[in-house]
Amino acid sequence: MNLGELARAMDGELRADPDARVEEAIIDSRKAHEGCLFFALKGSRTDGHRYAADVVAEGAYAVVSRPVVDRGIVLVDDVERALLRAGTWARKRFDCPVLGITGSSGKTTTRELLAAGLRQRYTVGVTGRNLNNQLGLPLTLLNTDPGVEVLLLEMGMNHPGELDALGAVALPTASLVTNVGTAHMEFFSDRNQIAAAKAELLKRTRREGFCVIPVGEPVLERAAEERKLSVMRAGPGGDLWVERDRRGYRLQPPDFAIHLALEGEHNYENAVVALLACDRMGLTLQESMQAMADYEGMPGRGRVLDVGGVRIMDESYNANPESTIACLGTLAEKVRDDGEGIAVLGSMLELGERASSYHRDVLEFADRLGLKLVVLVGELYPEVSNALSKTPFVSVDEPEGAAGHVLRSVRPGDVVLVKGSHSLGLERTVSELVSGTGAET
Repeated sequence: MNLGELARAMDGELRADPDARVEEAIIDSRKAHEGCLFFALKGSRTDGHRYAADVVAEGAYAVVSRPVVDRGIVLVDDVERALLRAGTWARKRFDCPVLGITGSSGKTTTRELLAAGLRQRYTVGVTGRNLNNQLGLPLTLLNTDPGVEVLLLEMGMNHPGELDALGAVALPTASLVTNVGTAHMEFFSDRNQIAAAKAELLKRTRREGFCVIPVGEPVLERAAEERKLSVMRAGPGGDLWVERDRRGYRLQPPDFAIHLALEGEHNYENAVVALLACDRMGLTLQESMQAMADYEGMPGRGRVLDVGGVRIMDESYNANPESTIACLGTLAEKVRDDGEGIAVLGSMLELGERASSYHRDVLEFADRLGLKLVVLVGELYPEVSNALSKTPFVSVDEPEGAAGHVLRSVRPGDVVLVKGSHSLGLERTVSELVSGTGAET
């Protein structure tokens, strides 16, 4: 990337060689190297301006809102706004299908399944790891080779207007909505408002493009109609769905058996969304499904670990009521005759006034499963723990404490689910469990 062009796109004052080449955009000063461009963002814990001079000394360039050194900087009014402007500039470099992906849950899994399918025919650029917000989206656009043949952009939100802003940068040619659930209900009055927030992405999708949406979502249907999008519907009675019989899952209506390395019906539903997009992109359902079958999930998002005869379902990255109940159902299904189920449940955040009710619903569901133990982490589940009338449970404050209770109870053959909101840090529970169960074998 040309530094002078980037500076103009950001409406910045360039104090460096305008012909300089930028190899990578970063927001973490620890990743600085010669030729990269560091955006000195101000966060809750620190201000990137503190490190900008060191970054420039490494041979990098810095986008700053106040001068830190005389050379090697782009001076702007607002660094975060400059990053979005840079992303908007970078988007213009892509002359290929750009698929936007959002939803209350399953976004990352759907993204990765879709990427696996599309790679059978195309070179694919894809949002990295957790870069699905107003910082990560422009970084993805800046750091992805503009020569890719398809670009997949995951976009998350927790407030009205966020997907509109992200969509204005991403300008997708097609969009996928995995589902509409109750995640982030704290910031919405009802489910229709959440659907309307998801619909913002459809309204930013190229007119007469295509979208994949869940069956039975009138708010999304209206948004798609306004943009004259070709609609593909995922779910029973739609264009494609899954049914389960005693042998496993079957794709309908073609009616053929499918298998994923991922556990749970919810992940097969994610696969249906990805399959519909692959179909629209010219792949057959069979070749797409074959490519998706071996995807094993990312840490915290559907990964299953087998350690010391114990299966650990790592769903530690995030949680909402629908996804937690789905994972508990999968936990109960996966317990074999010689084992039992244990659930580590961390508080589900951003659920608003009905938070207690949602947590009670989850525990009432868990209480019907015959689990050996439920470990409650955080403040919200313990408030409604009386919903567990039949199931042994303990409450802890820290993820490491949760692991200790599990390790004292778990035996070979057991299955352990770890599920909670990201800020609780339940990935530490998973790490402790892996270490502890491994040490016992």
